[in-house]
Amino acid sequence: MSGDLAFSGKKEQFHRAAGWIEQLAAEVGCSDQTDIRVVPGNHDIDRERIDYFCNAVHERLRSSPPQRLEQELRYMAMATWESNPLLPKLQEYRVYASRYDCDFRPVERLSWRKPYAFDDNHRFEILGLTSVLVCDGNDAKDQMILGSNQYIFDREDDVEFVVMVHHPLSWFMDQQDAQRYLDRARVILTGHEHLLRVSKESTDAGDEFLHVCAGATNPPETAGPYPYRYNWLDFSLRIEGGQQYRETPAVVYGCTPGQFERSALRPTVLRELAPSPRGVNLIA
Repeated sequence: MSGDLAFSGKKEQFHRAAGWIEQLAAEVGCSDQTDIRVVPGNHDIDRERIDYFCNAVHERLRSSPPQRLEQELRYMAMATWESNPLLPKLQEYRVYASRYDCDFRPVERLSWRKPYAFDDNHRFEILGLTSVLVCDGNDAKDQMILGSNQYIFDREDDVEFVVMVHHPLSWFMDQQDAQRYLDRARVILTGHEHLLRVSKESTDAGDEFLHVCAGATNPPETAGPYPYRYNWLDFSLRIEGGQQYRETPAVVYGCTPGQFERSALRPTVLRELAPSPRGVNLIA
C-alpha cells in the first residue's frame, strides 16, 4: 500500500482502513499480516498535531542547502520521540503500521526492509521509505525531503530491490542524491498523483527498471465516473540454460462490484528489461 490509507491521519480512519485491507488480504490468501506492506502518504499525517515548533522545523529544513540539510536531519534523528517535533503528526499512522511490522524503528531509520526468498540463494527485498517526515499545507514539488539514511543501500549479489515510496522522486529537494541510489532498484512503486502508469525506464548507466505509479481506491472529489485500478505484480525466479531470470509480469486490474477483472484499457505489459549488472533479467 503506497500511502494515503487514511484521509487526515485519525485513529478511526486507520481502523477502517485496516478492516478493508485485512479483508482483501484474506481474499487473496495472504494469511501473515507482516506480508502486508505499507508506507505513509500525506493524508496519513494528522495536521492538527503540527504545532508552532513543527512548522518552524519544517521551514528550517526546507530552507537548508543540501549539505546543511543532511546535518540537520542527523541532529533531528538523535532526538527522542518526546522531543522530536516532526513525529507527533505521524503517531496514529505508526500505531497502525506497527500491526504489519512497517513502523520505522528506531526513529533515526525512517525506512523498513522486508526480504522474500526465491530459494536458498536468491531473494528480493522491499524497501519502504517515509516521504512525509516534512509534510504540511505547503507541500509542493521540490519541497519534500527523504534524507540519506533512507535511500542509501548497497547492491547485493543475487538480490533485487523493490522500493515503495508515496511521493514520486520529482517532489523531493534531495531527489538528485536519492536518484543515484534508488537507480539500484529494479521496481519502484509510487502513489500520490493518482495517475496509474506502468512504464519501463532507463538510468544514465543504461540499467532498466519498472516504475509503477498507483491509481486510487477513492476517486477525486470533482471526478466523474472513476475507473478503479489495482496493480498485480508477480515475482518469480526462472533458470533457463544456466541463466537466471527474475520475472515480474505486471497486470493492471479494474474492479466492478463483486469482482476483479483484467483491464481492457491497459493490457498486461510483458517485455524484457535489460540485464542487471549481475546478469539478472527482469520481465515486466
